[in-house]
Amino acid sequence: MAKIEVIDVDFHYEPGRQVLKGVSLEVPSGSSTSIMGPNGSGKTTLIKMFNGLLMPTRGKILVDALGTSDTTVSRLAKKVGVIFQNPEKSFFSETVREEIAFGPKNMGFTDAEADVVVNDVSTKFGLKDYLSSNPFDLSGGEKRRLSIASVLAWGPEVIIMDEPTVGLDYQYRLFLIDLTQKLRNEGKSVVMVTHDVDFALQTSERSVLLNEGSVTWHGNLVDLLKSPSAFERANMSQTFLSSLCHDLLSSGASERSFAPVDVSSLLGEA
Repeated sequence: MAKIEVIDVDFHYEPGRQVLKGVSLEVPSGSSTSIMGPNGSGKTTLIKMFNGLLMPTRGKILVDALGTSDTTVSRLAKKVGVIFQNPEKSFFSETVREEIAFGPKNMGFTDAEADVVVNDVSTKFGLKDYLSSNPFDLSGGEKRRLSIASVLAWGPEVIIMDEPTVGLDYQYRLFLIDLTQKLRNEGKSVVMVTHDVDFALQTSERSVLLNEGSVTWHGNLVDLLKSPSAFERANMSQTFLSSLCHDLLSSGASERSFAPVDVSSLLGEA
């Protein structure tokens, strides 16, 4: 499975507009990682470099030891799938069936293989009854599920989700938490870009905090929960859940419920 290495990366959209400054981090193979930070901290810019949509101004990014600056986007896409915040911007097929099948077919699947994938993925994501529908006619939650299904359909090793919980309800959050666990169990790497601290705590083993284009924290989740000042350095506010986790860890609670955070187990600890 693919590992991502970011090595001393700068990025400028234009002269005088530096967005990332000396960013170094690692997304280990098979891990779940959250990237958090305030608006304008460079989170979305960073993930666009993981599959070659943007290139570093300085430094390098390696995906499974392949330099993104020397590798085609199509080859990187076989390893890294990015699910962006607004699903409608990624739709360009006339039916849900065609939308799900597009990626696999472009990755070299035969029509028969793509059909198998479409049937399997549409069932898993509750889209089986909408295969003949236009993607733009789906509800908000259905569009989100389709955007995820369309990426998972071709089997990338790293799944990146950009602000997946924005504007969505509690049931969809539970769906994403469960999905993340299943992907990890399959050996996939999952990267969540999010403002939602509680969601990050419930889905991630590791965290990266960005502020003004620089990494202010990079490490495992338990160490982050033990260090509330890390949130302050990233210009972020703690939540009730993160504060509770800090207090429980400080009082000697077992770390087994904290990577990622198992809320039901925490209630027992509390």
